[in-house]
Amino acid sequence: MRALYQTVLFAAFLLIACGCGYTTDSLIRDDINSVYVGYFENEGWIHGLEVDLRRALEREVRLHTGMRLADREGADSLIEGELRDYSVSSITRSAEDETLMKRVDVELTYRWTDGLSGRELIPPADLSKSVLLAVGLQEKEAERVFRDVAREIVHGLERNW
Repeated sequence: MRALYQTVLFAAFLLIACGCGYTTDSLIRDDINSVYVGYFENEGWIHGLEVDLRRALEREVRLHTGMRLADREGADSLIEGELRDYSVSSITRSAEDETLMKRVDVELTYRWTDGLSGRELIPPADLSKSVLLAVGLQEKEAERVFRDVAREIVHGLERNW
């Protein structure tokens, strides 16, 4: 009797899981196998931010997609954009007026295009991100905010179900 009960529960679970849209397929489009992550145009005064952003995007693509990184000429698709704004502000100060916590804000536009035809795979999208950081952490502020930005961009590449 117990085995029958477990079998019925397992079958019910499978029916519910199948009906809820669960899949083992990749969320990234099947027709895109490679990507070139271009340098984002940096409209600000802080040089090198475009390099940090590109590294974060490449890492996110490697870790969370089935796409391989390729050079511009050999890629099925391209991710490019403009880094429009990057700012750091003090949020919390000590009694001695030292910054204890800061906020990093970034604004950018990105686009994902077909590497052969140049047509848009997703239209240009604006992205704004704010991150709160405690002062004294080993991680650079740009690395942290761009890691979060890269995660959102890669999620933007996923198929709409």
